[in-house]
This record gives sequence, structure tokens and C-alpha cells, in this order.
Amino acid sequence: MCSVSLKNSCVISILDFTSIGGVASPKVEAIMQRMVATEEEINQMALDDRYRDITKAGGEKLLDETEEQTYKRWHKEATEEAKEHLMKIVMQDLKAEAKAKFDERVEKERAYKLNELENQPVYIAQEAYKEAGDINIVLNWFGSVEEYKQALKNTKPIQTALDEYMKQYRKNFRY
Repeated sequence: MCSVSLKNSCVISILDFTSIGGVASPKVEAIMQRMVATEEEINQMALDDRYRDITKAGGEKLLDETEEQTYKRWHKEATEEAKEHLMKIVMQDLKAEAKAKFDERVEKERAYKLNELENQPVYIAQEAYKEAGDINIVLNWFGSVEEYKQALKNTKPIQTALDEYMKQYRKNFRY
């Protein structure tokens, strides 16, 4: 296609030439007809729905079957990818929430178990002995000092007992 200004100047020149009685040669006449035909084709295409804005033309009606299938596939893939991405975000939030609840449950269990251990006679007697400095205080919980010493020998330190219990607790109850 030629530019609009070239076309206009050619049309004016030909009209001027023919208005004074000139006759265009067959080649010039063919070029002029082609220019006119081209302009008519452009106008026709502008009126054709297939060349209008895709949304004004009704969306996908322009697309041939292959392009339409490609568009649908891309749309489906994009939708699935967006759903997957959203699902990951939701799952991260749920995992974080579940972990927070689990950690809270573990801390409650730790406090409960520590309280339970601290109330066992061997640990109470041990604390009382440390505070009083007199071994005979253990007789409040045991029949003899030897019985206390044997119980103490068979019992792990309170922190070790608590740590082992919590390790097993975490192993048995996952979030």
C-alpha cells in the first residue's frame, strides 16, 4: 500500500490531467484502479467484525479453532497456576497456624509434665534437702535415708526426665 499523501497527490494529478482532456495510459489507469480497490478493501475490512477490537467483537469469536483452543488452554493453565499459587499461600498459613497451635500444646504439656515431676516424692525430698541442708528431712517422704538414696539413684535429674519426655511427646504428636 502507498501512503495517504502520495495517494492523494496521485489522485489529484490524475484528476487534473483528465479534466483538461488528457487520457491516462493503461498502466496509470491500472494503478489508479488498484489504489481505489485498495481503499475499498481497507474500508470493507474496517467494517468487518473480524478486524474490530476483540472485546467489541464478542471476545473469542475471531479466533479460529486452533487459536481458540490455544487461548482456552492458556486460560486454563493460568487459572490452575493461580489456584496452585493461592493454595500454597493458604497451606503456608494453615501450616503456620497448625505449628503455632502445636507449639502452644507442647508448651502446655511441658508445664503439665514439669509440675507432675516436681510433685514426685524424690524430687520434693531432693529440693527440701537442698534447702534445709539436713538429710533427715527426706524422712518426711521416705521410710529411711537409704530408701531415699536408692530412689534418687534410680531417678534421672528433673531436667533430663523432662527433656526425654518432651522429645517423645513431639515424636508421637506431630502437627
